[in-house]
Amino acid sequence: MAEDYAVHVVRVIDGDSVKVQLPNGDEYSVRMYGIDAPEKDQRAGRDSHDHLRRVVRSRREWRLRVVDVDRYQRLVGVLYPEGGSVRDSANHAMVESGLAYWYREYGGAELGFDDSERFAKRERAGVWGQQGSVKPWDHRRAKRAQQRQSREAAESPWVILIGGVFKLVGAVLVAMLKASASSSGGRRRRRRRRRGW
Repeated sequence: MAEDYAVHVVRVIDGDSVKVQLPNGDEYSVRMYGIDAPEKDQRAGRDSHDHLRRVVRSRREWRLRVVDVDRYQRLVGVLYPEGGSVRDSANHAMVESGLAYWYREYGGAELGFDDSERFAKRERAGVWGQQGSVKPWDHRRAKRAQQRQSREAAESPWVILIGGVFKLVGAVLVAMLKASASSSGGRRRRRRRRRGW
């Protein structure tokens, strides 16, 4: 696909996604190729977002080399400075800062992301300097598993059965209390009549 456009970065969505505007005014969400940044609910998520914002603001003119379109219909590309090379990309800057991982499963070796990540590891930059960092893809997988477990527990036949039993027992108790209250009220009235009240 590899198309190249002059773009204006409208906003930074997170550490690996931006919204851009083409010269004709069309706006697109862009997933940055070859990298994966910590999610917003992860420890380095905010730092990652803020760092990409600083990188984007460091230059006025950017280009986007589009390499694909993902399943969410976002453009997937390399954001690099006008007049520069793809090796000077914001994608590289994020990996070198240690605030994004090289997402090797989706490519990027041909652009030198392996070198950028080696540099970040050596410098213990960003996530590489944090104890117990969880890669974003592992974080998302664990979150999906947890959501699936919760959903399955909520849909479990035992949970549904137990919920139904509790409702039934509750209804029976309410009916018994009402019956008891009305029969004790009737007994009191009968006693009053007998005593001549």
